[in-house]
This record gives sequence, structure tokens and C-alpha cells, in this order.
Amino acid sequence: MKHTATYQSSQWFNCVEASSSEWEILWSERSDTNGCPAYCRTRPLEKAWVKPRRKDSAVPAREKISADLGRLLRLPVVSVLLCKVTKPDGSTQPVALSKCSLSRNHLSWFRLQRQNLESRVIAEVIDYFAGDIAVTAGMWVFDTWIQNRDRTDRNIMVGYSPGRLDHVYFYDFDQSMRWTGNSSTWRQVFVHQTVNQVFNRVKWEHCLPYLEKIETLPESSIAEIIDRIPPDYLPKECKVLYKRALLYRRQHLRPAFYDLFVRLDQIMPSTGKVWYPDWQVFKNAVIPAGPQRPPTTADAAQPPGHE
Repeated sequence: MKHTATYQSSQWFNCVEASSSEWEILWSERSDTNGCPAYCRTRPLEKAWVKPRRKDSAVPAREKISADLGRLLRLPVVSVLLCKVTKPDGSTQPVALSKCSLSRNHLSWFRLQRQNLESRVIAEVIDYFAGDIAVTAGMWVFDTWIQNRDRTDRNIMVGYSPGRLDHVYFYDFDQSMRWTGNSSTWRQVFVHQTVNQVFNRVKWEHCLPYLEKIETLPESSIAEIIDRIPPDYLPKECKVLYKRALLYRRQHLRPAFYDLFVRLDQIMPSTGKVWYPDWQVFKNAVIPAGPQRPPTTADAAQPPGHE
């Protein structure tokens, strides 16, 4: 399989907004519905989904910010550009263009499994989830950081040639960062859903690398990605809120995942899977060689968020 970097575009990361003259928009009949109302082409040949402004005007900006943060962390995420396109009625609409793979075939993980036409490709995708588990665990951590409520098999994309997997990448972030000035929308940090191929394989130690990467990401880098969004896509007050929320939430990611694994250990003690990490070990990102001890009274008296 080609590395996801062969799909990702540095040009799309380094640029914020595309010129509408570069794109031909093929609008669908139901452009007001949820999802992608159009298909785009450009020269040189590239393809993208269009993520429209629906009732939430910040959708394009959230798609771009999420994709660029993921790219900064070297995660297998979609590349995104902002663009103002002309609709069939002549009006102008700000949108996000989410880059498609240029592989000969291109399906969501959900549709690929459902159609069951490429058994070898399906097996290679399963091998990808098993082999790159630290990265897919990293996507779980990342989705929790940006509060992405919509990670399913439908928004993991697979690019492939006949009998051969080319890319696996994660897209669709319009359900992320849906925060308001009410702090309760972003201060409650809990682990969000992920797909079974990730959840069934991840152990607590797989989450540590990207917990540390997110915690140590320079504040200036986070601010730059948000501040460069043009004001007609995202007003200043939203930028201030997003920066504040992201900095707050990354401080609470580790306790959130710790609490999850403790609960899993209580729910599934008979599976033989050693979920439970010692909090001091988990906090300091040290992976021990031996099995972990069960929680003690001292641990219960020292919850991770109140040390």
C-alpha cells in the first residue's frame, strides 16, 4: 500500500483558499441536503467533495481547521481547501473542498465491505488497521480532541486499484468543534466513538504517542491554523473560542482516555485483555514490560484530574 502521504497534498495544506476559476462544480439536484451536494474537477486533474454551508455557517472552516491540525500531527486525514463557488441560481457560496484520492477506484470503507467485490483489498484494509494501530489509535485521540461526533465506516475512505490497496484516509469533520460561547459545549471532555476496527484492537499504550503529540503541539501552530481562516468563513469571536477550547481540551484528553480504559477493564474483565493502566504510568507515557496491577484504594483517592 502506498503511504497516505502520497495522497495528501502539501499544496493544499500550505494554501487556505482556492480560486473558483480553477474548479468546475457539478451540482446535484438536492444541493440543500446533508452531505456533499456537488462534485468538483480541476486542471491538473483533481477531485473533491464539496462540503456546503448548511444551517451551520462554520462547516467549511471546521473542515479546513480539522484537516490541517490532523496533517500537522501526521495523521492520515483528508486534504481540504476553502473556496467560494457559484451555485446554479447565480449566488456565491463558501464551501470546503475535500480532496479525493485519484486511485482508479474510490469507496468508503462501509461501501467496500457491503459490496464485497474486492476481497483482497478488504483484507489489506483490515491488515492496515492491525498494522498501523498507533496511527489509527491516534485518530481516535484526535477525534476526541476536536470533539468529532461522527467517526464511522462511512467516513473512512479507501482508494484502490484492482486487487491492490492504495490509500486509507479519514475525512468528514463537519460534526467537529460545534462549540458555542457556552463552556459546557466544550469543557466536557469524554472519549468519542470510533469504528470497530479501531476500538477492538486498541490498548491503552497505543494511545500514548498521539496524546503526547497533541499535548506538546506548539500553541502558536494551533493558533496559526485557526487565525489564517478568512473572516468571511469564520469570525474573530469563533477563532478565539476554538483556540481556547482546543487548548483546554488537550489538557484533559489523557484523563478522559484513562477513565475509559478503567471502565472497560470493569466491563470486560473476562476477555483477558489488560486494559487497566496505572495512572502514574499513563500520565508519564511510560509503557511497562509487565502486566498492570488492579486499581488500589490509593488510586481511587487520587483521580487523574485532581492530582
